[in-house]
Amino acid sequence: MSSMKPIRKVKLTETNVWRKDFRKTPLRIAVCYPNTYKVGMCSLAVQILYHYLNTFDEVLAERCFYEGAGIRPLTIESNRPLLDFDVIAFSLQYEIDYVNAIRMLIDSGIPPSRKKREKDEKVPLVIAGGICAVENPKPLEEYIDVFFIGEAEVLLDKFVEVLLSERFHERKNKKRIKLELAGLEGIYVPGYSQSTVRRVYVKDLNKVSYPVRQVTPLEVPEDHMPVYGRAFLLEVSRGCPFMCRFCLLGYTFKPYRYHSFSNLMNIIKKGIRTTGTKKVVIISSAIGNYPHLKKLLEELIEGLSLTVAIPSMRIDLLDNDLAYLLRLGGQRTLTIAPEVASEDLMRIINKDLDLDKIYDNCKVALEAGIKQLKLYFLLGVPYEDVTHIRAIADMIHRILDIGYEGIHVVRLSINPLIPKPHTPFQWLSFPELKSLRTKMRELKKLIRDPRVSLAFLNPKWARVQVLLSRGNRDIGKLLLYVAKRGNSLSIWESLLKKPSLLRIVHEELDINEQLPWDFIDTGIPKSFLIKEYEKIHAFFA
Repeated sequence: MSSMKPIRKVKLTETNVWRKDFRKTPLRIAVCYPNTYKVGMCSLAVQILYHYLNTFDEVLAERCFYEGAGIRPLTIESNRPLLDFDVIAFSLQYEIDYVNAIRMLIDSGIPPSRKKREKDEKVPLVIAGGICAVENPKPLEEYIDVFFIGEAEVLLDKFVEVLLSERFHERKNKKRIKLELAGLEGIYVPGYSQSTVRRVYVKDLNKVSYPVRQVTPLEVPEDHMPVYGRAFLLEVSRGCPFMCRFCLLGYTFKPYRYHSFSNLMNIIKKGIRTTGTKKVVIISSAIGNYPHLKKLLEELIEGLSLTVAIPSMRIDLLDNDLAYLLRLGGQRTLTIAPEVASEDLMRIINKDLDLDKIYDNCKVALEAGIKQLKLYFLLGVPYEDVTHIRAIADMIHRILDIGYEGIHVVRLSINPLIPKPHTPFQWLSFPELKSLRTKMRELKKLIRDPRVSLAFLNPKWARVQVLLSRGNRDIGKLLLYVAKRGNSLSIWESLLKKPSLLRIVHEELDINEQLPWDFIDTGIPKSFLIKEYEKIHAFFA
């Protein structure tokens, strides 16, 4: 430990921090987000885990974030090292954070190998959940003892019950604990679980405890302040009613469920009272489909005098009344995701957006006073060619002609399409880097307007995401190598010279091939995914 950098001295003043007696609480869990405080505190998952676990009298939960390689991770609440806890619980939302999670273990003096930890009863049990755990646990099997496959509220009661059992306290016998956990639906224990593991989910959102007592930053350094600032996170729905063929969330969080209006009002009144904030961020992957959206906004904005932010929404579901309410609530930027700009590619990705509706509603937003736009587009969609790249530029110029004025009032985020497990695109090849770069250069050439800013995800980093998304246990072994040498792009690039790794990324997978993640049952049959995949090629047959 002596060779490590000292923990960064940062003063954080927050509301609603749980304080429990560490010595007198039987079960102590570190809720770890393998990225910075700034990023992690925007995650509703962190708030849910922290709140839910601390509602148990016999459980203490503290938060821990990644501060950089070589910095010993300490919890926010008591500055304790992770070795002091019984359980380390990682929330995995992004594949790139896998290396950070392993680094947090290394810098805590905890063996990253689960097999080595199993022989040492003094080190914590390491668990992981989140969308990446559902996506494909295989790359992390070497490091994680237990995976939550599904939504935490369904699993935490049973998990805590097992760990509070007499067997745990008497000897902390990890093998027996793992064997017992492996018998629970929705839990995957490498080396113990048998055959298929079924994803579990909350069937009625109105019947689960919601984190109304959210930790809210009061005084924190500017570089630590969460993106949303001091805000209450209000989840109105889960899942998505749409079936965009590239979307991991759309296929792994079904069915679409939403809170009742009365439940949301009860949540928000308690939430603003306990947090003292006057800003609400509405969390939903399909906010425009919430049946009481206008009524909710009216109550929040006009009834409770709150500022409201909606991170993104389908542009075709916007209308004059909704745009007016959003502007009244303080929304300055409308974020939309057309993904593509032509009807044939819309059919490929199964996104049913009327192009004329996009322009009409961008005008509606502008007339309501929302003077900035952010748009997301994909590159590397099947059968995409230069005409489709030009179509993106044409769409942007047509939107500008509506009347958007000012420097960088229209921001574009351009991202290579990542073939994700459990989606119809899971078999697709990732385009060659040269092809993606050519398309990026074309877009830059076609969109030269000071009103527009373009941001591209580096295709090399996108390629790493593909590798981690579609990888097996062998890929997981690379994570430790990278974690020890620094999570740099140059390290990954040196590894990606191997033909076996390039095949995972750049070759189209065989639909008859057994895939590493096939043992996860998301609720959508593989036969359905194959039919959807075959439609992609049928459009251009």
